[in-house]
Amino acid sequence: MKVLSTVVALLCVFQLAAQRDGIVSLNEQPEVTQLMDRYVSYNRQNPEVNGWRIQILATTDRAKMEQEFNRFKSIYPTIPVTWTNERPYYKISAGAFLDKLGAIRLINQLSRDYRDAYPTRARFSVTELL
Repeated sequence: MKVLSTVVALLCVFQLAAQRDGIVSLNEQPEVTQLMDRYVSYNRQNPEVNGWRIQILATTDRAKMEQEFNRFKSIYPTIPVTWTNERPYYKISAGAFLDKLGAIRLINQLSRDYRDAYPTRARFSVTELL
């Protein structure tokens, strides 16, 4: 049903006119053009993607989070790690993957030191991808 309503909406927005030569011309409404331009501009300024990270710790104690953050960086210097504050929790996440399989591979690598680590959905910059 959603697909059908989307197709109908697109046909209403775009007026397609076939010419004699078999060439199709597209007459786009100015509002649609402006909206697409804003969309492209926003995505160029904020190049983020949805993906996966490995959460290794969630705690309400900032000192514990900082200690574990520094410990992780010293044990795994090549793996990017970040922390966030989602009140009341401080969360430490490692890696940045487009697919869950890559995140699971990292969990296997970290399993000796972080048995409770698990994959989480995340949004991050394209430059952070592993």
